[in-house]
Amino acid sequence: MVHIVDLHTEVVHRHVFELRYQFGHLYWDRCGKVINELIGSNQEWDYENIQGGVCQLVSRDKNLRFNFSAANFDLSQTQSAEVPTLDNAVEFGAIAESFSQAVTSILQLSEFTRAGFRAWYLFPTADREESYRRVKELKLLAPEIDGLKIGRVSEASCRLVIELPQHMVRFAVAPFEQSVNLSAGLIQAARVKAKDCSRNQKHVLLDGIKADRIVKSYPQFGILVDMDAFLEEPPYPDEVSASSFVASAFQSFSEIKKVLLEKR
Repeated sequence: MVHIVDLHTEVVHRHVFELRYQFGHLYWDRCGKVINELIGSNQEWDYENIQGGVCQLVSRDKNLRFNFSAANFDLSQTQSAEVPTLDNAVEFGAIAESFSQAVTSILQLSEFTRAGFRAWYLFPTADREESYRRVKELKLLAPEIDGLKIGRVSEASCRLVIELPQHMVRFAVAPFEQSVNLSAGLIQAARVKAKDCSRNQKHVLLDGIKADRIVKSYPQFGILVDMDAFLEEPPYPDEVSASSFVASAFQSFSEIKKVLLEKR
């Protein structure tokens, strides 16, 4: 099976777990108790702010954010220059599990309306034109897309909703272009070759490997795959836990990408 991109070049740009619920009125009385419980049990987390009835906690070392309110909570992690690689499914799912248990217990939640896990994947291309061309080569799109008599198709995207036995998945693929702001020193370190340095070659080599990894984690052009697994009225927590839902979604995403990114 040939794909429009090399699946091994994917960069996980962002992922989010969300749980929505009803009757979360105890939030207004017990918000502080939730904060104390989460920060007390997780020293790397800090209180950020409360705005519009939403409380936000942050873990700056990992660029993680946790928002909770009377209606829902979500845990997210996004790439940054300091955090080019995100947590894997087990690590992220463990945090989601721990925080979910604390909030549902303290707020005495029992009615859940939606569980969701969303991830954004980036596949780099050399330039804008190549990203547009590759999306148009998707097997999902009709072969006649390049032969439309009304004009040339300069850009294409695709959106689907897939029903799986365990959950639903929204799938979208489109070209992307982003502004990449990396320091000149980091870019220079990625370019320097250890063999060209007369001193500290091992140090230069290790710095170069690290810098090159960070630079490759921030493609300027490429193909964005946006996937959202969700379950309405989830049987949480009796049959579906936060960690199991995240793990299941990650597995579904991996399988779906292999099929839907096939080249025609």
